[in-house]
Amino acid sequence: MPDPGLHLPPDYVERPVPIYFEDSPRSADWDDAITVTFQPDVYRLAEWIASATILEAETPAILDVGCGWAEKLAAIHGRHPGWTFVGVDYGTNLARCRTTYPWGRWIEANLETSGCLDRLDMVVGYQAVVVVSDVVEHLMDPRPLLESLRKLDRSVYVFSTPERDLQHGYEHRGPSPNICHVREWNAAEFHALLDDAGFRIRFLGLTRGHDQSWSCMATQVAVCEAV
Repeated sequence: MPDPGLHLPPDYVERPVPIYFEDSPRSADWDDAITVTFQPDVYRLAEWIASATILEAETPAILDVGCGWAEKLAAIHGRHPGWTFVGVDYGTNLARCRTTYPWGRWIEANLETSGCLDRLDMVVGYQAVVVVSDVVEHLMDPRPLLESLRKLDRSVYVFSTPERDLQHGYEHRGPSPNICHVREWNAAEFHALLDDAGFRIRFLGLTRGHDQSWSCMATQVAVCEAV
């Protein structure tokens, strides 16, 4: 039975040991000739928010928690080379970022531990758009990360995660077919998780999961602020 604090159905079956997700512009589920970008519009949304005057920042900043290979950050950097970019990850994902993109600040952190983002105030200014794109479903317990994010008290947070009901059907109770995912939430459950963690949700909707089809609107995206 899942921890009730994770707001999942009592009969949901979690994956006990997820596989480390090594990011790549291609997925094993796709033909090698196809380059797939996942959650492309989540990053477009973050870029738009960072460009908006509501942040009132001299230099917009994007903090990408669980940045993977940072290909989507690189695309934004190409359009806005004067912005500040900070990526957080670990293992081979972060190693690749450090060797490939010298314009970014790359921070290693274990997102499973309390206080995992405490050092970030030293490397990024107060006002930043924080992107947490398809990360929480990979964690054994996402609450330490959510607590650390809330304590950053940034202006805007952009979360995304699969919408379980739309991905797998309303009767699906896990485990996820994705061997890198511990658990997945539907929209009502994800709303409750973020609300319980101390975020005020300003928008919760759907977006496409990848750039190969506009019909696959089964990823949920939430724009939040800390309270």
